[in-house]
Amino acid sequence: MMWPAVTFTLLITEWIVRTETFTQKVPVGIILDQSAVDVRNTVLKMVEYNNRNRTDTSDNRIVIEEDITTVDMDDSFRLSSTICNQLNKGVFLIMGGSSPKSFNVIQSFSHALHVPYVIYTSNRNQAADGYTYDFSVSPAYIDAIIDIIRFFQWRKIYYLFDSDDGLWQLQRVYEAFRDPKHLLLVDARRVGDPNHVHDLLRRLDRVSRSERKRIVLNFSSTEVYQKILNQIVDVGMNRENYHYLLAGPDIDKLELRSFEYGV
Repeated sequence: MMWPAVTFTLLITEWIVRTETFTQKVPVGIILDQSAVDVRNTVLKMVEYNNRNRTDTSDNRIVIEEDITTVDMDDSFRLSSTICNQLNKGVFLIMGGSSPKSFNVIQSFSHALHVPYVIYTSNRNQAADGYTYDFSVSPAYIDAIIDIIRFFQWRKIYYLFDSDDGLWQLQRVYEAFRDPKHLLLVDARRVGDPNHVHDLLRRLDRVSRSERKRIVLNFSSTEVYQKILNQIVDVGMNRENYHYLLAGPDIDKLELRSFEYGV
C-alpha cells in the first residue's frame, strides 16, 4: 500500500502550491490505521523530501507540517475524536485510511465542515452521492470486476464476501447487469467466521458438480483471503472447472501456489 501514500504526498503538494504563492507552513493532519506502518514511513519520507526541495526554491516555499495520529479505523468513536483533534489544530486537510465500519464518519465530517479528506485506501464513495470533500487515490476496484464479467460474458457467478463493503459492491454488480441483454445470475453468500468456512464451501461444491464455477472472492483483508483460500484447498475446490476472481489490493502477498494448476 505504499504507492497511494506517495501519490497522496505529491497531490497535496501540488494542491497547496496552486493556492499559495509565498513561504508558508501548512499543517496537514494524517490519520493512519494501527497496521499501516509502511504507509507511515513512506509519508514521512515524502514529506521530508518535499520540505527539503520546496524550501530550496524561490518560487514556492511550502513547508508541510505533518501531524500523525494512529488509530483503529474500525473504531468510529476514536476516529471521530481524532478528526476533531486534528481540526482543532487548524489542519489544511486530512489524509488517512478508512474502513467499511467508519467510512460514513469520514464522509460526514469532511462534508459538514468542508475539510478535504484524502483517503489512501479504497472507498465506496461515488460522484452521485453528492459528497465532494472526500476522495480516494486508490479507487474502488469493483468496476474492474464488472468489466471482466462483461468481457468474458459470464452468465453466472458465485460471490463470497465478509463485510458491509462487500455487500455494497455486490449491489454495484446487480446494478451493472440490469440490462436484459446481459442478465447475470449471482449466487451470493456472506462468510461469518473466516476460520470455519468448510461447511459453506462443501455446500457450494455440491451445487451442480458438472458446471464450471466462476467464484468472485471479495474479503476485507489479506488475512481473511488466506484463511479461506487454505480451506478451499482443504475441500478440494482448486480442481478443474473452478475459476476464482480475487478482488482487492495486496493480492500479491497471498500464497497461491495451490491454485496455479487446474483453475
